Amino acid sequence: MGFNISYLAAQAPIPVLFEAYHLQSGQQSDGPLPEDETWMATLANDWTIWWVARPDAFSLNMINPHRAAGCARAPVFAVSIAESNMSASIAKYSATSKRWSISHEGDNLEKTAIKTTGNLPKDVMAQRDAVFAEQLQAPENVDVVFDLPARVGDAIFAFRYDRVIPDTEVIRWVRPTPMNPNLGPMAQILGIIA
Repeated sequence: MGFNISYLAAQAPIPVLFEAYHLQSGQQSDGPLPEDETWMATLANDWTIWWVARPDAFSLNMINPHRAAGCARAPVFAVSIAESNMSASIAKYSATSKRWSISHEGDNLEKTAIKTTGNLPKDVMAQRDAVFAEQLQAPENVDVVFDLPARVGDAIFAFRYDRVIPDTEVIRWVRPTPMNPNLGPMAQILGIIA
């Protein structure tokens, strides 16, 4: 089945995200990151990663990424990976708008089919072109373009969903819990209610 997850990357400390989403700290550690569930971690490169064990968690009807960008006073990036159907996306958000995005649906017969919005930065377009070239050389049953959103994110904030982060690169991690357990979709995402 593989990974079916989302993560938000922000250059903001965990308490800023807690305040933005009315969260509080659950379990805390400076040890290895949990492999599942939901967590926030501050990395040694000053990026905070908010991991949710569910694809598309960072969307307007779930965990709105604009709120994080507004509180962080800097853009944030939302990545969604669904290996179950080979779909992946990355989007850059400001406090008021989605600046750009790339998504790939693996069920499309055209392996290089991607959907983009906004003006992609030149370095992102170069990564896209490199991945397309790699796809053309790959066996027919290999979907290289699926990896494009994760590669773009890794180049920006040095985190990938499928790479183990050494303990030395994790400053601290916490399990966020809502201050109000009746927060609807937020509580469901954080596993407070079914």
